[in-house]
Amino acid sequence: MKHKLKEEMLQDLKRRMYREEKSEATIEKYMRDVKSFWNFVGKDREV
Repeated sequence: MKHKLKEEMLQDLKRRMYREEKSEATIEKYMRDVKSFWNFVGKDREV
């Protein structure tokens, strides 16, 4: 099964990390890493 990564999914991840009380630095790092991956595979590509 393949999925397309969407901006909404990134925001959901960010909100979940805030609810789980992750540190601001952790949230920023995760978001940076996910966006780097997204740019690597291409925004319209299924993963």
